[in-house]
Amino acid sequence: MRGLAFGLSALIMVAHPELIVISGGIGASFSLFEPMLLSALSDELFPGSLAQIQIVGSVLTDRAPYLGGVHLLFTSGGFG
Repeated sequence: MRGLAFGLSALIMVAHPELIVISGGIGASFSLFEPMLLSALSDELFPGSLAQIQIVGSVLTDRAPYLGGVHLLFTSGGFG
């Protein structure tokens, strides 16, 4: 958890995102480790930094790459 918190804290400090979406297999179980992640992030970031960021688990879980590919196929005009 500390490694994920460290990586996310670096992203937060550099990019200042309003929303972070955790996806893939870990996104499916996000509700289980969310309290631990937020606690670890609060140790890494300046006080009050987390109040400006929403961190959520993706509802697409591990289907996101497939759905993205299908979206590109239909919006780019197909194979031709």
